[in-house]
Amino acid sequence: MGLREAWKALFAVREGGIAHAPGAPMGAMLPGDGTTSMGPGRPPEPQPLGGEPRRWVYRPGWNLPTVPGEGRRIDYDTLRRLADTYELARRCIEIRKHEVQGLEWDIVPATSDRRKSREIQEREGDLIDEIRRFFLYPADAVIRDGKRVGYTSFDEWIGALLEDYFVLDALTVYPRTTLGGRLLSLDPIDGATIKVLLDDSGRIPLPPAPAYQQYLYGIARADFTRDELYYYPRLVRTHTPYGFSHIEQILMHVNLALRNEMWNTAYFTEGNLPPMVMEAPEGYTADQLRELNDWWDQVMSGDPGALRKLKFVPAGSKPIVLKEFEFGEEFARWLAELTCMYFDVQPVEVGFTPRSGLGGKGFSEGQEAITVRKSLRPLTEWLATLFTRIIHQWWGAYDLRFSFVGVERIDEKLKNESDKIAIEAGIKTLDQVREERGDEPYGVNGPIFVAGTQVLGLADLKALTSGEAPAPKPGPPGPPGQPPPEGEAGNRPKPPMTAGPEARKAAVPTGEAAQELLDDPGDAADLSETEREQVAADRPTHAEEAAFVAAFLRWWKAHVRNGRLPAQAEQAQHLAEQLYRLKTEAYRTAINRMLKQLGIPEVERIRDVQVLERLREEAHRAAVQIAKTQQHDFERQRRKLVADGLQGDELHQALQTWADQRAAWKAKQIAMTESNGPYKQAVVDFSERNRLTGLLYRVAPDECVCAYCQSLVDGNPHTLDEVREMRLPAHPNCWHEVIPEFGDDLTLENPWTGA
Repeated sequence: MGLREAWKALFAVREGGIAHAPGAPMGAMLPGDGTTSMGPGRPPEPQPLGGEPRRWVYRPGWNLPTVPGEGRRIDYDTLRRLADTYELARRCIEIRKHEVQGLEWDIVPATSDRRKSREIQEREGDLIDEIRRFFLYPADAVIRDGKRVGYTSFDEWIGALLEDYFVLDALTVYPRTTLGGRLLSLDPIDGATIKVLLDDSGRIPLPPAPAYQQYLYGIARADFTRDELYYYPRLVRTHTPYGFSHIEQILMHVNLALRNEMWNTAYFTEGNLPPMVMEAPEGYTADQLRELNDWWDQVMSGDPGALRKLKFVPAGSKPIVLKEFEFGEEFARWLAELTCMYFDVQPVEVGFTPRSGLGGKGFSEGQEAITVRKSLRPLTEWLATLFTRIIHQWWGAYDLRFSFVGVERIDEKLKNESDKIAIEAGIKTLDQVREERGDEPYGVNGPIFVAGTQVLGLADLKALTSGEAPAPKPGPPGPPGQPPPEGEAGNRPKPPMTAGPEARKAAVPTGEAAQELLDDPGDAADLSETEREQVAADRPTHAEEAAFVAAFLRWWKAHVRNGRLPAQAEQAQHLAEQLYRLKTEAYRTAINRMLKQLGIPEVERIRDVQVLERLREEAHRAAVQIAKTQQHDFERQRRKLVADGLQGDELHQALQTWADQRAAWKAKQIAMTESNGPYKQAVVDFSERNRLTGLLYRVAPDECVCAYCQSLVDGNPHTLDEVREMRLPAHPNCWHEVIPEFGDDLTLENPWTGA
């Protein structure tokens, strides 16, 4: 029974439509029925159209032959012409496309639980490889010798899809199948040719009813169900089945930008409003004025300075200087910034030099994280949802998903920082965090509280709040460059560099303290500048490190020694490539040392695409940080010299001397430190890719031992999970060789070597 029927059953309705309660005086009106004096009135009886409530007020006869995109305020062809004509919009589109094309992607388990994830990877390894090979070349495929061969790479494919997304918001993919019904390729289709059909309720029909038609040459040529064609607009609204593209959203501003370009073009071709008009001799008729102007134009023709010509007017007028509107720099910058805003592109990315203040370098760098959060992550998640749907539909692999893993690493970093804060504040225990991630707990169930350099347990905190002094415990070493106060309980002095191995080992925590550092190492202690110089100078340099040192010194001389401090992005560009080569060689060295132990021929190059992309990303990130550090050190030294009274040539010479003395050991330090991470990662990758289980790993001592580094040595041997969690490099000049212990009977068939 509907609401209206229930209302009628509850109240009696007499002739004339006046409602009253049973037993109430005849004609008494009920509150809330809309018929009270000066009330809102009784609602009209509905005139139903039949069926469920309609999603929106569509045009009757919607499915009759019409051009695709009906209801949009501009047709698809015009949108494409505008995107190609407006250079700034085209540049923004290409930047966004390249941004996605440069991301690392993979087929991963559809769970955040690490334990379950590892189980799925082991169980579905072959299927993951099959799907991964498919997406490497997803379109334009054939069957040759019983194998699928694709001809369009993922980068080309995703670029075509994103073009239709940004310009039309009509991303369309046709799943082409083999005769046996297996997925053969995912072919991009021009979204401008697709007309969306509706059912009676205004919704897109579900299978087996046709949902889309392709119109070619003005006629519908084929029907498709929602399983036979992926039509995927992103900005979905209730009043239309079509999307709302970036170009369509900035239509008015594109119009302004094009008129700006026409204005500037006309300035150099036809001339614009003259700056002044001049009165003609008295008595001139209109014909005489026209003849005078024509004569004047002929005289001035060919003279660039006379393009904006003086004009004559009838007698009685006074000379008037005309001030025209100018499409100046401020207007152009406003248009550019507005366009970049709609495409989520920073103006500096399209070549606009940042202004000072909030538009300067610091602001631009701070916008990077915001751009990832509000543009790159939502876009990649939207794409990954479609690709995951394809994986589920055609492979039935509901425990797998498509992932742009490069973006997800940013989320993982934020999660790590959040968990670290929660652990140190006692909100979560270390075991709680590990169990949430699907890792085996350490058995450390109680909460801890980090206060400065002290680590307090729950009992310590209770004693502190009750007025009893807790017994101090060794805390994690302080951040680099900030050693703990001398004489504070629980803090051991760092061993001198000249001390022997036994003395150095005795000066660091052992037993439970070392294990605590291993479980939750915190930040590794830094060495003094003198100690770093000594280690960097004494350590032998390998060939690839020597090449990096030479490149670093050239960069140093060009950018720091001469006091030139360009933007950090420019500095990083010179270092990133050399760091990439250094990291690749360290990775290859570790792989070859393991292959040699197993009696397998060494590899000449690392060719694994995922490994190389990861190393390149790490190299770029490290290069940016190095550039920032050098800028900071340079400015700090300059301020120090200025405070000492140096200026002019004397200041410049002192800075050069400081830079020359610092450069050599700094380059060696960076080379050694940046080689450590890839070396350890190669050991982990080799073990995981070859599915080696039960191996133990030993950590060789590094050149200079801090408390955390020594705990790695003291904790030998380690499991693979422990090696994976090690923070290497832990500090400047950190170098550890992680050595797996292979059994004599270990044999590998078709081993993964990264080549």
